[in-house]
Amino acid sequence: MAGRPAIDWPGYLGSLDGEGVRTLASWLAVEGLRVGEFIEVVDRAYALAPPACGTAARSFVKKGGRHFAATYARRKRRFAGLAVALEAARLSGALPGEVALHELRPLAGPSLPAVSVGELIEVLEGYRLIR
Repeated sequence: MAGRPAIDWPGYLGSLDGEGVRTLASWLAVEGLRVGEFIEVVDRAYALAPPACGTAARSFVKKGGRHFAATYARRKRRFAGLAVALEAARLSGALPGEVALHELRPLAGPSLPAVSVGELIEVLEGYRLIR
């Protein structure tokens, strides 16, 4: 990421109006993501983006941030479903090594801990105050 400034999260979040903060918090809640996860995923995607794309940090967050975070959230839910399926296979008598990952189908199980919109707004507002 040499030559490119890092994403200024307090500046970006501070640029959102109240409705923008609520919209982002609602979207994060639906995806089951915490603010820190969102920031980490977008930071990592930005760091790995080719410098030739020429996208400024703020623009990258607006245009690609949700896409990368949504992809991460889907993988996170799929992993949780596969973990439940593996546990179900073991409980039904499968021994380690008898079940291949490609044989498993994600199962619904205990959902990941829910994140409330109010809690997310609070965290987002905290980042805005850092500015």
